[in-house]
Amino acid sequence: SSLSPASAVAAGSGFNLTVNGSGFVSGSVVRWNGAGRATTFVSGSQLTASIPASDIEGTGSAAVTVFNPAPGGGTSNTVNFIITTSNPVPTISSLSPASAAAGGAAFNLTVNGSNFVSGSVVRWNGANRTTTFVSASQIAASIPASDISSAGAATVTVFNPSPGGGTSNSQTFNIVASSLTITDLPDSAESLDQPSFGLAMGAPASRVFSGQVILAFTPVASADDPAIQFSLGGRSVSFSIAVGATRAVFAGGGTSLGIQTGTVAGTVRIDAMMDGTSAASRTLTIQRRPPRITRVEISSRTSSGFEIAAVGFSNTRAVTSASFRFTPRAGANLATTLVQINVGADFAAWYQSAASQAFGSQFRLVVPFTVTTSSEVSAAF
Repeated sequence: SSLSPASAVAAGSGFNLTVNGSGFVSGSVVRWNGAGRATTFVSGSQLTASIPASDIEGTGSAAVTVFNPAPGGGTSNTVNFIITTSNPVPTISSLSPASAAAGGAAFNLTVNGSNFVSGSVVRWNGANRTTTFVSASQIAASIPASDISSAGAATVTVFNPSPGGGTSNSQTFNIVASSLTITDLPDSAESLDQPSFGLAMGAPASRVFSGQVILAFTPVASADDPAIQFSLGGRSVSFSIAVGATRAVFAGGGTSLGIQTGTVAGTVRIDAMMDGTSAASRTLTIQRRPPRITRVEISSRTSSGFEIAAVGFSNTRAVTSASFRFTPRAGANLATTLVQINVGADFAAWYQSAASQAFGSQFRLVVPFTVTTSSEVSAAF
């Protein structure tokens, strides 16, 4: 019923001819102008034959038939193979697929049309791409991920080589921006908060998507805070989106993922990565705040005084002074009620030390106090 290819250029190279039809058997032989050619049985509806270069030395046409041996058997109808002086100009009618998401993976592009030859080459914005000849009406090209790394449009053409040949009409391949978004994440948060977020597609997923969310932190001070991480632990968590779904499911099974904001101010950046490329990103600002005391305790007592330990954090990793206010018990007198201490150098030394790096901006300030017989309190610091 048909041949593929259906034509060739005179004086070209030998090639394999695909013959489509019906009633073929394992002993079927393709005949070229009545002469048998080496034939491979594919199925009851398809054969292939090896056509040597000598069969297409001159222009014209060749009568292609198929012969089935006895008992029964016989010769098929004739389909003419055209031998031209030059390659035709190709024509594109459609692309499959006709679009892809920006940042997607490499894929195979099917180009449908007419007048394709074994030497046809698909061109992407004028650049050749690895091409496979399927038939005179279809070819396929390998499109690398770099061709669809950003949103926009690409021009697809097909080029047939000389003699003759030329460039086809063009078709537009659309590269659409990813519809993945990071949802529910606030613009800012406080230290020691745990805001959460999700991932959503603008439409039900047409295939299974998988990727990772990556957390990066830029501190306002000179040091990172290892406590700033995802609630599942670490700064990388995998996710997947099932066919037909719009919400991502994170490792652990939830559709929401928390961020531990630690004790250092700065900017958290979340990137949702699919196929090695960022498909969506958002930032979260951890606000600068004054130092916060989370606990105060008397760590030791003596006959002449005591030590006070103040536990807390300063998310700018800087503390300059500490104030202690004392209130006498009922019926007692206290000459000193307020003690202020310059602690800037001590905190600077702590925050610049390697030992502090694992604790973000957390500190434990221990100050010894002496109580005199005149009910005066002084800091031995």
